[in-house]
Amino acid sequence: IVLEESTPESIAEALKFLYQHPVERNLMGTRGKERVRADWHWERMQSDLLDFYSQIYQWRKEQS
Repeated sequence: IVLEESTPESIAEALKFLYQHPVERNLMGTRGKERVRADWHWERMQSDLLDFYSQIYQWRKEQS
């Protein structure tokens, strides 16, 4: 759900929509879980961390 403005009223409307549309709410939840599983698994996090350390190492090497 995207809010055009972050006011209590717009947040309440978004929550009301989710409450009144359980099929859409469940679909959003399922899609969210799938995205987390696809993007935040250990192999990817490990790769990102190794890339980060490699960049730091290279930067330090260039500074010496």
